[in-house]
Amino acid sequence: MDSIIVRYGEIWLKGQNRPLFENKLVRNIKEFLKKNNIEAKVKKFRGRVLINYNKKLPNLKNIFGITSYSYAKELDLDIEIIKKQAIKLITKNTKSFRVSSKRVQKDIDINSQQINETIGEYIFEKLKTKVNLKQPEKNITIEIFNKKAYLFENNKQTVKAYGGLPVGVSGLTTLILENKDSLLAGVLMLKRGCSLELINKNKINHKTLENYSYGLNIKETKTSTENSYAIVLSETLKNYKERKFKKIILRPLISYSEKDIKNQIKYFSI
Repeated sequence: MDSIIVRYGEIWLKGQNRPLFENKLVRNIKEFLKKNNIEAKVKKFRGRVLINYNKKLPNLKNIFGITSYSYAKELDLDIEIIKKQAIKLITKNTKSFRVSSKRVQKDIDINSQQINETIGEYIFEKLKTKVNLKQPEKNITIEIFNKKAYLFENNKQTVKAYGGLPVGVSGLTTLILENKDSLLAGVLMLKRGCSLELINKNKINHKTLENYSYGLNIKETKTSTENSYAIVLSETLKNYKERKFKKIILRPLISYSEKDIKNQIKYFSI
């Protein structure tokens, strides 16, 4: 069974609420897998979520809260096994490499530096491939946790995600859908962990929002519901106007230029 190591960032800043955020991220990942008809085992560790799967997964980067993830080979926690698998990642044409290990859990007696030196020395003696710690062609990465070793080539098998907070941890907001910029405003609110309901008077297609809302069922409404604490608008300083609502007004694009908006729309594939 193949493995994916999921990493998350801002959740660490939430102190005693961290378990709430971590558990919500796990639930959102499970919802993503369910919607894509994928059977997989999902397990939470400190600073990591491990996914074991048999079927190729779609892109995980749309799940807010994830900062990066790596496709990894799960190995028994035996240094000899790790050596023999790590060397397979180096080809005859590889000009340089380094080994980067991290003990997420201290399931092995030797420390990270000793692991790096042991694996690196083995590869160098067998293949004479140059070691380059600053700019290696291949960065052989090993993470230790779950009483296993997870091996991957960091340059090639790690995907950077959007980060943010898990959708659903920051309360319900009402998005006024007026144009394409409104979709960007909605995505940015989802990235801050908010749930969304939509007032869609212009009948704008909002399927884009569903691509980032795993763990949330976005519904349209005629008016802002009682549970919503804020109204979300797509206004910037250039087109700002006074609005009369009885709730807090949030303008996530307020400081954006036209170029910024265009770049962000492209970045999120809106």
